[in-house]
Amino acid sequence: MESDMQALEALMWFFGGIFSYRIVSKLLNYGHMINSYREIMFSSLMLLKLADENFSKVNETVRETSIKNGDSDLQAETEYNSNMQLLEVWRNLNIATIIQLTPRGFQGLIKFKNWSEAMSLLKAKGGPNGS
Repeated sequence: MESDMQALEALMWFFGGIFSYRIVSKLLNYGHMINSYREIMFSSLMLLKLADENFSKVNETVRETSIKNGDSDLQAETEYNSNMQLLEVWRNLNIATIIQLTPRGFQGLIKFKNWSEAMSLLKAKGGPNGS
């Protein structure tokens, strides 16, 4: 009877170990996925910020070149403003796409709703020009 109890206890410990292993490995896997997603989102925001800055610089250069080439100030400003409106649409579209394409399980990780909030988050995390 005692050996049966020892065998039963060993069997319980065996299955308890299997069950514990599966739970702990799942939790660690979820933690790794969350960290990976945060890093991917942070990297994506850095890339979008760099693209935004480059587009702004190019737009400024286009305006200066237009004026130097004899275009009227009004025409250069109109083109500049049109490009800035396009840039604003691009920013909003990117943020909306990130939010919509994020899986439901990771929606809580998104701490921004618009471009300025995303850039504030990037700056707080020490992104480019935010250190």
